[in-house]
Amino acid sequence: MRIGRMWAGRKISNWPATASRWNVDDDSKRPGDGIEMESILIVGLGSIGRRHARVFKAAGVQRIVGADLRQDRLDQAEREIGLSAIGNDYRALLKQGRYDAVLITLPTAYHTPIAHAAAEAVA
Repeated sequence: MRIGRMWAGRKISNWPATASRWNVDDDSKRPGDGIEMESILIVGLGSIGRRHARVFKAAGVQRIVGADLRQDRLDQAEREIGLSAIGNDYRALLKQGRYDAVLITLPTAYHTPIAHAAAEAVA
């Protein structure tokens, strides 16, 4: 997966020839290149969560699990993307498997308790 040279739909013209900020030797590499992920949990399946799910599916992630309180969003994500598993309770989903990443695609105010639960699940 690559981070592109776009910001709000506009090309960034002053991108450095070498991305020294990330200690990258050449311009062809970006953060995240070469990271292999087999399983992720996405908490929040609104438009942003579904977009992330499509990107990870296209990148070859084998197991994408989604959590949302709204059944219509779960159904839509299942229909559009074909997630491996879905559920209303992210805590139960955290206990059901081991994830390489947990994405929280909810409003910022909800991030802390979910991040703490994810950290406790791997501890």
